[in-house]
Amino acid sequence: MSAIPKYILKRMIPEDAVKNTDFGWSIAITNVISPLAITEAPENVNDLFKITVDGQLVDNDRFSVVYDGREATVKNPKAAVGVTVPVGGVIELRCNGDKLSPGKHAFKMEILARSDMSIEFDRVVG
Repeated sequence: MSAIPKYILKRMIPEDAVKNTDFGWSIAITNVISPLAITEAPENVNDLFKITVDGQLVDNDRFSVVYDGREATVKNPKAAVGVTVPVGGVIELRCNGDKLSPGKHAFKMEILARSDMSIEFDRVVG
């Protein structure tokens, strides 16, 4: 499983990227590598990712991805088809439900697709 170098990760997920929101919490992820064009989406994305917070697996049904006013969920991943995220574009990963408690939290995102990838980082929530 590949990992993203720390110097890129700091640009992708800045220190203030994790915030509590009205619906739960979110992570702002900046595209720093190359334009990302979403031309297709599988019917079932539930088995393609795992996200843990402080070692606890979060139910994938709680997540959605938002960019430019379009929201894709595990139940409707095809809503992302046709979106192009330019370099510098910010994708919001939303988690519906409970807010995070104030303080430092450890996050791990595993993408289990063509090239498996693991992204691990700690962020402080105010």
